[in-house]
Amino acid sequence: MPAFLYAALKSNGVAVKPPAALPARLGVRVSPGDANPFKLPVAIPPEPSGVTVAEITKRITAILQQLNPDLGFRHLRLKEIPFELYEVFLEKALRIGLTVGVGVNYANFLSARRSRDPTLHVFRVISVITNTVTLFDDSGECKPGKVIENWVTIERAALSADDGFWLVGPQCDLLLAQI
Repeated sequence: MPAFLYAALKSNGVAVKPPAALPARLGVRVSPGDANPFKLPVAIPPEPSGVTVAEITKRITAILQQLNPDLGFRHLRLKEIPFELYEVFLEKALRIGLTVGVGVNYANFLSARRSRDPTLHVFRVISVITNTVTLFDDSGECKPGKVIENWVTIERAALSADDGFWLVGPQCDLLLAQI
């Protein structure tokens, strides 16, 4: 999520210095034994690694208020979109110029392994053309970083993570992105 937010800020003309400080500002915790180049707090089991949606929403809002109060953030789970109009919503959000991420269960998306425990990951959406979505992994964890996939696969991975869209853009545009 921090890499997506950094890219969203950059695309909206906001510089974050240093970008390596963003994961800590967002409250990200790493699992014991994971690589920890940014010296983030370590999650002591049963505490989960990563960060909750509620926590990160508060922190993103605070960061945006500090850096550019005209920008806003919205997290929208797919199950909150009526009549399963997910792709319609996505196309509209991109059309009005929002930076859109999609949260997926990585373990059931691109990874060869299948898992009941979700491995949550946010990809930035570049485009949607006839049920085909181009994503970019700003974190660099996915090789290659650019992923072209059909919408059904992405939808399934987002629903299995109980996730959806991560939206950053001007406050007025976030209001336009209503379904």
